[in-house]
Amino acid sequence: MEAIVAAMPGTVYKIQSSSTQRFQRLFWAFGPSINGWKYCRPILSLDGTFLLGKYRGTLLIAVGLDANNGLFPLAFGIVESECNESWIWFLRMLHELVPSISSRNDLCIISDRHAGLVRGCREIFPSAAHRHCLRHLRENFKKAVRQMGISDVEFVCQKMYTVGITDDPDLFNQMMVDIIKIKPEIHQWLVDRDLSKWTLLFDGGFRYGVMTTKSSEAFNGILKRARGLPVQALIIAIYYNIVRMFIRRLEIIIAEEHQSNNFFSAFMEGLRMLGLDCVSQLQYIRMDHNLLTALVERWSPQTNSFHLPVGEMSITLQDVALILGLHIDGPALVGHNVVGAGRRWLSWPDCCDDLLGQHPQRDVVYVDPFNPRVSSKFRMGQAQAQTCLPLRWLRWTFYRDSYLDMNELDFWRHLRAYIFLMGTYLLPDTSGCEIHLRFLPLLENLGLFSTYSLGGAVLAHLYRELAEATKPKRANIAGCIHLLQIWCWERLHVGRPTLHVPQQVSLDGLSVGYRWNQQFIRQLPAGSLSSYRDELDGLLDSQVTWEPYTIEIKSQVADIYLSGRIIWLARVPLVAWTRVEWHLPERVLRQFGFVPTVDVHPMEPKFVRVDGRGKSDTYWLVYYLHYIGLWEDKTAHIIEGTPLGEETKHLIQHYLQWFRSWATLYMLRPTSTPPTTYYPRSPSERYMVNRPFFILDLRNKQSLLHLNN
Repeated sequence: MEAIVAAMPGTVYKIQSSSTQRFQRLFWAFGPSINGWKYCRPILSLDGTFLLGKYRGTLLIAVGLDANNGLFPLAFGIVESECNESWIWFLRMLHELVPSISSRNDLCIISDRHAGLVRGCREIFPSAAHRHCLRHLRENFKKAVRQMGISDVEFVCQKMYTVGITDDPDLFNQMMVDIIKIKPEIHQWLVDRDLSKWTLLFDGGFRYGVMTTKSSEAFNGILKRARGLPVQALIIAIYYNIVRMFIRRLEIIIAEEHQSNNFFSAFMEGLRMLGLDCVSQLQYIRMDHNLLTALVERWSPQTNSFHLPVGEMSITLQDVALILGLHIDGPALVGHNVVGAGRRWLSWPDCCDDLLGQHPQRDVVYVDPFNPRVSSKFRMGQAQAQTCLPLRWLRWTFYRDSYLDMNELDFWRHLRAYIFLMGTYLLPDTSGCEIHLRFLPLLENLGLFSTYSLGGAVLAHLYRELAEATKPKRANIAGCIHLLQIWCWERLHVGRPTLHVPQQVSLDGLSVGYRWNQQFIRQLPAGSLSSYRDELDGLLDSQVTWEPYTIEIKSQVADIYLSGRIIWLARVPLVAWTRVEWHLPERVLRQFGFVPTVDVHPMEPKFVRVDGRGKSDTYWLVYYLHYIGLWEDKTAHIIEGTPLGEETKHLIQHYLQWFRSWATLYMLRPTSTPPTTYYPRSPSERYMVNRPFFILDLRNKQSLLHLNN
């Protein structure tokens, strides 16, 4: 131990021997851990594990969590067994030898309900919040439930665990009521354990959402796998290797810092020049497929809007600019035909070789850089035309451990590949494994590419995919689904997840979508399709955030997001190469703070949605010349509205009456000629239809639908 103190200044230890001078207990904490824990969350997870090998005993450990929820081992103890005296001694050593623990007023200790821990925390750390591990409590609860003769033990334990982890009072009360119905004695058993000790709802914020001692258990698991090794030597070896690797890595970082900073700055500057730097900061979020399905059912391709009980709502250019942070003003995203006989490139592989430096070779075996045991052969998709690149090939080929030795030509090729991969997030198709090469020639001149209306193309693509998804034979949907889901979370309460903290207001120049990144989301609701249908059927005006982008939020985002605000209300066609869709903001004026109007014009009468399949030689710049001209003259098609106010509230009711008179809404109005065979259209309607006293004749069916109105 003295050798460790000499090697790691600041290390503390205490050896306790018996009256016969035989080893009894050892406590120690490494100096770097003591210094670092001051900057961690004020949480300590305590647990013990038995030792294996020649020398028996028990290892006690105190583990913290850093800001990334990473394990932060703080102190260790070797004792004869996990008894009351040993835990009290370990806690006393923590208090005396590690003053940074006792000096923190907001300290929270998480452990099981061992009598020694309960007594030691009460006597040695009286000002600390002592919380119990929910996993250990569940195991004790399971034993108690079995003793009470309950048959479905796992079902009851799941409700108990839900009570512990939820911060929703309604869900908490519902679960408690369910437990009381099963057996009141079970509920009393839980109440006797002090709800503030094991539930998140009554915790008071001390445990930072950490419900179990998983951190100390995880570290103990590492030690258990090292059977036969003296635990002291094992822990010292772990720390020695950590420190050695850290010092080596620090030397490398210092040596390469200048080059690395130059590369990273150049890479981010390239994305910033293209207006894609904020999109690169958006993380993957788990899709709520039931919510998306319920929304698609309410999408009207004739109006490019969702038909809801509160009126029409839609995703607009404003949402694209503020949620994704994309450039919406500029030329339409459509280019020239540059591949083919007599054109710039003879074939698409030639285009790839020029702009990316290579293309998939059928006879070459490519190795996954993330898992060298995985390998594969690739070929360019779409049969003989070879117009698509495999996504895995892109990811495997353009990943490198270090980009410091890259020349300028390779740098721009890697930047194009990265932007191309981002296209699978913004403009994905239903294949899920390939991306079309039509957009690659636009990346030859990145400065010119930055001027295109990428946001308009993303919205046009999503509109078209929503329209395709409404077809009965279509089983999936493409497009920027992240935009659709975040739009729903921003504007509707339905399916909105619970956040760790209130919504981020300080965006620091990032887009609004950043505040829905995975690290801010505590829990996604597990709603079913039928529940989402019912929620949308009964949607109230008070449950809609018509204007989520407040003045405060707009002041936090970058100027590029607001540069196209003049066309947020433009009634124009949106062009995404082979696709054109109409942007109709006059149908959703309430989303812009204006009075909804009944004087809306239908979509262009001659408008026909054209599919690009089988039209590889079509010159789309000429084919869509009319729509491109309307887009270029977009400032001449700005919709004007009347601001909302107290004196205009009656106009909203007038609008809703007009809207319900013609809209095909899920539960609002029956068709003019009801079908001879009646099919219930929602769970609530189906429930009423299946009642035995309900007579299914046409008269009663219409009465039911009138009642739902």
